[in-house]
Amino acid sequence: MKDTVLTFLRNLPARPEDRFNQAFALLRKTPGANQALISSYNMLGATEGNINNILYDLKKYNGITEVMIRATPKVTKTIVLDQTDPSSQTLTPTTEEEKKKTSLREQFPFLNDKDCPNELHIVTGLLIASYSRYQEHMHKINQFKAKEIELTEAEDLALTEAAQAEFMNNEALYKELEHYKEHKALLAEHIALKEHRWTQQYKEMDLAAKVNYKKNAESYYSKNNKVLEKPEVPQERKEQILKNYEERKFIVALIDKDLNVAK
Repeated sequence: MKDTVLTFLRNLPARPEDRFNQAFALLRKTPGANQALISSYNMLGATEGNINNILYDLKKYNGITEVMIRATPKVTKTIVLDQTDPSSQTLTPTTEEEKKKTSLREQFPFLNDKDCPNELHIVTGLLIASYSRYQEHMHKINQFKAKEIELTEAEDLALTEAAQAEFMNNEALYKELEHYKEHKALLAEHIALKEHRWTQQYKEMDLAAKVNYKKNAESYYSKNNKVLEKPEVPQERKEQILKNYEERKFIVALIDKDLNVAK
């Protein structure tokens, strides 16, 4: 967790909304963070003062100093590509102490099992692609730092944000494999796995079910929007409603496409 937060602090997004959303998400996952403060931060939103308070808490609870943020990062989890079977790609820790390459199949033996969930093979493919994009972004960033290419300030910021996004995506995908290795159960927190599950759910619907699902969507949103507006409703319930919205909107979009309904 500390390494993820440190990487974020070294590459803060340019837009206040992005800084707030990413910082708030990390603080919520930080062990020991004050839950009362987290709730107040959520209500205040992407103001400059609120963002600074969240960043301060991230540093405090993760034991991160300004010196650490300014230091050159030495630990990065990376994947060395071997354009063959995606699930046999090699994962290489880049610390000086850990030079030995370890393939994903060696690190996660369950990928060889016949009953390995298809979702995990989806994860390995996305992991490889995400890292490839991250490498491309970092190559350009390093070229710019070495004055080998020219970039505008906006282009530099965009590249940095893109690299940070892929790093976070890589971490989230890697977490899926680590969770299954430890618990023998899918975590399915990554949006790609959620969408896979929702798509399977959609495919099991017959025409009548699709029509009924879409028909009920409007009343579903109306009812739950009223719940979201009530201050006495627990934050956990509101968050679950928003997660349900994400699922419903995705499935409705599939139905619209299938039934050729104009948006």
